[in-house]
Amino acid sequence: MKIKRFLLAAMCLVLLLCPFSLAVDAAEPIKIMLNGEIFPDSVQPLNIRGRLIIPFESLGRALGAKSDWNDEKKTLWMYLNGRYAGVAPGLATMKTGAFGGAEETVALDVAPILIRGQLYVPVRALSEGLNCPVNWDSDTGTVFITSDINKASMIDSKDDFLSAIEKSISNADKEFSLDTQLIFNSDEGVDISRYFLEVNSSRMKWWTYKANGRSNAYVTFKITYFMYVNIGEALKTGDCSKLDVSELEVLNEVNRVIEQIIKPGMTDLEKETAVHDYLVSNTQYDLAKSETSNSPYGTLILHKGLCKGYTDTFKIFMDALGIECSIILGTVDSSEGELIHSWNKVILDGRSFYVDVTWDDPTPDQGAKVSHKYFNITAEEMALDHTPNAIGEARASFALR
Repeated sequence: MKIKRFLLAAMCLVLLLCPFSLAVDAAEPIKIMLNGEIFPDSVQPLNIRGRLIIPFESLGRALGAKSDWNDEKKTLWMYLNGRYAGVAPGLATMKTGAFGGAEETVALDVAPILIRGQLYVPVRALSEGLNCPVNWDSDTGTVFITSDINKASMIDSKDDFLSAIEKSISNADKEFSLDTQLIFNSDEGVDISRYFLEVNSSRMKWWTYKANGRSNAYVTFKITYFMYVNIGEALKTGDCSKLDVSELEVLNEVNRVIEQIIKPGMTDLEKETAVHDYLVSNTQYDLAKSETSNSPYGTLILHKGLCKGYTDTFKIFMDALGIECSIILGTVDSSEGELIHSWNKVILDGRSFYVDVTWDDPTPDQGAKVSHKYFNITAEEMALDHTPNAIGEARASFALR
């Protein structure tokens, strides 16, 4: 192993830097607890002038960190959840920081030292350098370490990388991180677009580093989802605390409209029809094409809609009514040529039907006049002038009622 190979060379360096005998404080055996469980290593920590030291490899393995020896800088590095810490044999300083942040040099009370062929390092300094809190209980002689091992998903294949992205976005996670071995070439295209159908905007940052003999990358995502996703999550969980003011207004209006148009004993088809007809009757297609009209707020609150506003609003209603629904993205053939468009798919009694509320709303607006030409038609019928994208559908709705 690369880290072990460096130890023989480092032994000579340590002897030069540390020409003193090691004074180990005699005391009762010290226990280490990691995340509430006994430290998963049989190596006994040593007490050097009131500071506990433990083998570098044992600590890194227990914390779930990756490690690497930098021969040029003669430094051992440990990486965990986007942070790093580096120490050198015999030097009483540690380099620590976070990817994308400033690096800090920290003074160590006890320098890392080789003992019986293993590099012992300060437990508290290394752990806290990786954002793993350490507490000491003098009554029981126990060290308590907390490591968020699963905070950044550890990935070792391209399929796992894509699956982790899909899982986080399907959970509507607004921030998530992936710690991955570089399992594909930098010039190899990795298409993640199909996972971002519900994403309004995203920001991805990528840092590379070497550890465990492999190239690795730490990737962070910050995601802003479309309004229908955020409201759908609130409907699913019953937690509205994460909704902004406009999303709360839309959700309150959805509940008000449902109280108005949905009657006891209605079938799912009757509920769907009532929502379709309400949106057509109470929304004007926005010929000015304001960006707000592409949102449920524009469609439901301002009563001006464009295709995305209609489809997203229709989906929120279906979510609230427990009718399975998804959003189809694609193109349509119109008098203006081929245009980017969206429409809905619903599942009723196990069968798929397609709905285009936008194209059922006459233009110019004709008030309460409602068309059902594109209401609950088959895929074959919709395909006459609608072509879905190959990348798929936005999520199906949540069954709530």
